[in-house]
Amino acid sequence: MTLAACSSAKPAAKDSAGASSVLERHALDLDGDSVPDSILVFRGDSSAPGAASKIELHLSRAGTRVLQDSSRYDPAPEEFNGLGNLLTSHLVYAADFYRAGRLVFLFGAKTGCCQQSLTIYRVSANGLQKYFYDPELFIDRTPVPQPNKVAVLAGRKLSEGVTPPSGEYASAVTYAPVIVYRLEDVPRLDSAATRALTRGELGGFAGFGYRTDVAALRRGNGSKLLWNLREHRPMP
Repeated sequence: MTLAACSSAKPAAKDSAGASSVLERHALDLDGDSVPDSILVFRGDSSAPGAASKIELHLSRAGTRVLQDSSRYDPAPEEFNGLGNLLTSHLVYAADFYRAGRLVFLFGAKTGCCQQSLTIYRVSANGLQKYFYDPELFIDRTPVPQPNKVAVLAGRKLSEGVTPPSGEYASAVTYAPVIVYRLEDVPRLDSAATRALTRGELGGFAGFGYRTDVAALRRGNGSKLLWNLREHRPMP
């Protein structure tokens, strides 16, 4: 993530056993009442993947909220640029988005087989509400906070490799459309942008859901198309 100088990670706290338990400690007015709130990121351990085991938010109005996902948390994937982060953190991304408000992004632990999960919370005077969740998301476009412009988040599920229909094709993977969300008062599917981005990435559009009966093919020259695996033919 890109780092901003609006807050700082202080030295780790010590638990009763003397081991370092807090990775990051931040002070930031999350809920907009001009009173700094506290954000504590706790270190993970060898019992499960993830650099952080939990995150505690101590809000001046709404009290304490503990975020503790079963998969724990790791830094954002390389595809997430983290522009506009209000925290000097690789594990927590917080930013203000037009119409959506202040959002906090957390990414699940990295595992060898899957993409990371993404959880987004919205912070208001009433506390923290879950705004968006996907258990496994490859980021195609990172939302960028800009004045008077709705940010978009684009991502897709992890595709699986399949056997190409002939030697003409260099690769073949199951169909996973690039879904585009507009970050407004609630995340809203942008169907036109989803169609356009999916066609650009995969060479066609075969719906908004993941499909195992459709493959995205790529020729050696870089051209792309979709292939119907059941009917053994290109898709229009």
